[in-house]
Amino acid sequence: MKKSQKQSRSRKSGSGTVATPAPRPGRNSHTLAAIDIGSNAVRFALAELTPGGALQILDERRRPTRLGANLAARGKLPKEGVKATIAAVKEFCFDAARHGVLAMRLVATAAVREAPDGAAFVARLERETGMRVSIIGTDEEARLAFRSCTDAIDLSKRHAAIADIGGGSVQISLSHNGTLYESISLPLGAVRLTSMFGGAVRIHQPATDKKLRKHVRSVLARSLPTPPSEVDLLVGCGGTFASLLSMLTNSPRSGAGSRGGSTSLKPRACTRDEFETLGETLKAMNLVERERWLTRLKIPTDRADILPAGIIVAEEIIAALQVRTIAPHGGGVRDGLLRELAMMSPVPAFLPSAARRIAMDAAYERDHSEHVANLALALLSDLADVDRVRDALKGELEVPEILESAGVLHDVGVPIDYDRHHKVARRIIELAWFPGASPRLRAIIANIARYHRKSLPAPDHAAFTALPRRDQAIVQALAGILRVADGLDRTHTGTVHGVRVRITRTLIEIIAEGAKSNDENIKAAQKKSDLLAAIARRKVVVKAEDRSKQSPHDGTEAASHRRGKSKRSEKSRSSEPGRPRPGATRVSSR
Repeated sequence: MKKSQKQSRSRKSGSGTVATPAPRPGRNSHTLAAIDIGSNAVRFALAELTPGGALQILDERRRPTRLGANLAARGKLPKEGVKATIAAVKEFCFDAARHGVLAMRLVATAAVREAPDGAAFVARLERETGMRVSIIGTDEEARLAFRSCTDAIDLSKRHAAIADIGGGSVQISLSHNGTLYESISLPLGAVRLTSMFGGAVRIHQPATDKKLRKHVRSVLARSLPTPPSEVDLLVGCGGTFASLLSMLTNSPRSGAGSRGGSTSLKPRACTRDEFETLGETLKAMNLVERERWLTRLKIPTDRADILPAGIIVAEEIIAALQVRTIAPHGGGVRDGLLRELAMMSPVPAFLPSAARRIAMDAAYERDHSEHVANLALALLSDLADVDRVRDALKGELEVPEILESAGVLHDVGVPIDYDRHHKVARRIIELAWFPGASPRLRAIIANIARYHRKSLPAPDHAAFTALPRRDQAIVQALAGILRVADGLDRTHTGTVHGVRVRITRTLIEIIAEGAKSNDENIKAAQKKSDLLAAIARRKVVVKAEDRSKQSPHDGTEAASHRRGKSKRSEKSRSSEPGRPRPGATRVSSR
């Protein structure tokens, strides 16, 4: 590093200027940092990654900012909130640089995500700190909170809901045996609602309390997903639950009062009655009494005015889900960031390998899913030469990897909700930690898995229509292939051990090796060939292998496949426009 690069930079904090030394990467190559720019506060954590892969928290702090004070009015970010946020982020970046962190991530949530000047604020923050700031979406916010929860609470044998009550929004997520399969974001943050309903003083009035509850119930009734089975645990994240966790333990945190920490207390389960008693105790206090109570428990007092709104939201979520056990958890997005940073590998992840990790975590049916993925790849080897399929996939270098990943993941929703497992699979993929998959590839894979059964892509399917037209074409082409491959193993027995494909100008004939006539797998594959036929604009016929007859090669293109391994046969002599001539470059890449 040049000497000039080692010179101190400067940062403004309030009215003073503080020297900010440049990072020294060699100083501590196992230290990680995370900054969560929330609607109520900026949270910072510094952790050391131990040789065993565990995280040891070295420092955690928060600075109240009220950046989301104008969310209810959908206005610009408040000037005081912007000023406080920038000062806090600079302070935390300075400390991270001083420790020479290996990796650090800064994210912004609802307040910045929804503000009309959010992008401009991030650009300013990046200029003043020299750090990249990501405005994360609601799915990523849910995943990070879930990551924090699973690190503190064993959810591997629970059907759990996770409620992360922030200042601007509430993330409500559902998990089954440790797999996150649904999440929604609702505009029910504690700062937003306190502002909407007249502030800290009016919110205590019975009439306001009633109106607030009615509003929260209405939003939940419209938006809260119906779990496929009973939810046996609610894990609560965010400031409201962190405060109630401290009240449950009824003991001060060691040093946490000055640092603003929240994760030094282990989650403690309580009954719904206990939770409601705590809530009523807090709501019965006036603002001054509540501040004194929070001070005694070493809870940040800037939460005092927004706690009533947060408690009402928590109570209504508990009632709507009919949960009897609640586990307040002090962690959240910031802690999830640290844990994902710790899991990152310097070697780029191979897409299908990452997909298999997700599938194994979801307890997928390995034999069937892997067999379908192999059959799909075998079909792709020849169908990629069909002109309209080729046009849909043109220029996409990772086609086989995309299709293999979707094939491995297509049934991950089965253990949760069989009737809707194709839709559940899409949400699992969208919500999972998927290293190696860009947001674009993740969306493509999720939609391919979603359309492996039932309805075809339609204009009223929001997740599909949100894709660019080119990506929609990729989804349709690969989902068409996956549907047939899945049908070929309808019995989950691996009866069809290979395929041969014959292609003419008007026909795609798929010959299933190992199947018998009127086989259930043949019928299912024929029924599910609808999307492939629509994309290729050819009739698709799926039939069992007839060893007593030899298929003619003249005027057709044929290929043999055994257990996913292909051997190209004689090329077609067809002069169909757009078809590749012998020796032409294939569209798909291996």
